[in-house]
Amino acid sequence: MRAILLIAADSVRWMLHRRLLVAAAVVALGITSLAYFVSGEIRDSMAELGPDEVGADLGGGMVLTLFFGLAELGGTLVTLLISSTAVAVEAASGAVRPVLARPVSRTELVIGRYLGAVVGILCYSLLMGIVVYAISVADDLDLGLPAQLAPWLMACDNLMRGSVAVLLSLLTRPAIAAAVAFFAGAGWFSPPNPLYFVLPSYDRFSASTLVMEGRILTFGELSALTLYALDVSAIFLLLSIWRFRRMELA
Repeated sequence: MRAILLIAADSVRWMLHRRLLVAAAVVALGITSLAYFVSGEIRDSMAELGPDEVGADLGGGMVLTLFFGLAELGGTLVTLLISSTAVAVEAASGAVRPVLARPVSRTELVIGRYLGAVVGILCYSLLMGIVVYAISVADDLDLGLPAQLAPWLMACDNLMRGSVAVLLSLLTRPAIAAAVAFFAGAGWFSPPNPLYFVLPSYDRFSASTLVMEGRILTFGELSALTLYALDVSAIFLLLSIWRFRRMELA
């Protein structure tokens, strides 16, 4: 366990050195700036459709929907960038050999690198939570339960995407793996297509859809979604370990 934690900490340092976490912060600030700029226009337009209170509420809901839509896209791109390079780059360059020369197994290496990527994913989700609160205060928006749960739903969504990207990066180039992982979701298919039952489903974690529809998740639904995300992530992580243990390293 100690080896796994040390590898995870080293991954975080690597992300800081490569400015990956800085890139996540820049993406978050860009999303915030865009949402804040558009929010005034939306609320002004909606206010013309009815009483000030009604227009403001509709405009506020559209602002949050726009914000979470952009935040989800930004989180996906950050997650794929971090996860597709977490193990594959080191394995392809041969830099992993000195690490494995120590008393560190390949399984510990993959788990440690994956945990490092998870830290990056959680940092982005936490930052989004802070940003959405700041937007709600600045624009005097009433955050409903869907908006409050959004950072956690995004974290679960990106946890699954990251697991898929790690596995694919061990099968092909990181850039291709990231591109394929972006589309590798059950939302592109529907029953009875077999892929629907094999690929992870991201649609149910969409915060922007929840905010737009005003749908409230029950505690049971939220628990089920969390367990689903953890289950899918664990399966793909195990597949990544299996693949890495059989790879010929450079």
